[in-house]
Amino acid sequence: MELKQLEYFQMTSRLKNITRAAKRLSVSQPNITVAIKKLEAELGIQLFERSQKQLSLTPEGAVFLNRIELALRNIQDAVLEVNDYKQLQKGTIKIGIPSMIGAYLFPKIFSGFQKKFAHLDILKQFKAGLYDILLGTQMVAKGHDIPTVTAVGIISADSSLNLPDFRAGERCFGLITQTAGRAGRKNKRGQVIVQTYNLEHYAVQCGIQQDYNHFYNEEILLRKAMYYPPFCQLIKLIIQDENEENALTKAQNLKKLIKNKFQDNKNIIVMGPAPSLIANFKGMYRFNLLLKTNDLDTLRNYLRECKVDIDKNITVDINPINTN
Repeated sequence: MELKQLEYFQMTSRLKNITRAAKRLSVSQPNITVAIKKLEAELGIQLFERSQKQLSLTPEGAVFLNRIELALRNIQDAVLEVNDYKQLQKGTIKIGIPSMIGAYLFPKIFSGFQKKFAHLDILKQFKAGLYDILLGTQMVAKGHDIPTVTAVGIISADSSLNLPDFRAGERCFGLITQTAGRAGRKNKRGQVIVQTYNLEHYAVQCGIQQDYNHFYNEEILLRKAMYYPPFCQLIKLIIQDENEENALTKAQNLKKLIKNKFQDNKNIIVMGPAPSLIANFKGMYRFNLLLKTNDLDTLRNYLRECKVDIDKNITVDINPINTN
């Protein structure tokens, strides 16, 4: 399995058309067709339902896409982090600035620069053995290969389970498995200590046991029962206003509009409105509507008819990474 195969599959699933995907990626159409067929052969599953109009993901294809998108994001983060690290070690930064302006602006600029790249310097020193213990957030779980690390502790490993997000279990499982992978590199034996308030939760148990198959079986049953991806697609609408009551009223009216339009369609479900995780952002009160559907194009076209997509106080997020 090659990285290009995954990238071709990801773009094709987004655009639902091999020709458009080839154009976007600046490659020939046969290249993408061959890559996807090889990927299906390696996995032993069919990723797409093929029709004359467009491609659509099979349930197995949707699950696979969900997994590899996280992996591709981690790869992109790793590349950016390495590039930042390389740039950080290259010579001296010279800044020319008038003294009067510099006296006021430079302390703020330099402070921000130090904060942004401080973790890279800390990681470099930790790898060099200058520190024995490294404390950090999820940043320390991202693919670092430090052979001297033999023990890892994860505090509040289940904190993501309290978030109103259908991927909460997946995030918890991913955090435990990724962080545990930092200990015991090379030939050294590692130890992982997990602190949790939900020891019996399947995401925690499967993470501790590194049991991917069991986690998948539990997670897929829950998502099917609750009608979440890969069994549907999602649209998150964020409605905002300077006045909290106006924001809520607008969200409620929009919900009624959508429900009345699709009242006979049991495959379109409207949830909310509920306050956003950050309910007040820069003086704007925000409420979320979450739409579940297996007919994304129909629902998206209706939102365009309602001019939701051009309303400056409504944000439309198709298949959002976060639903809270």
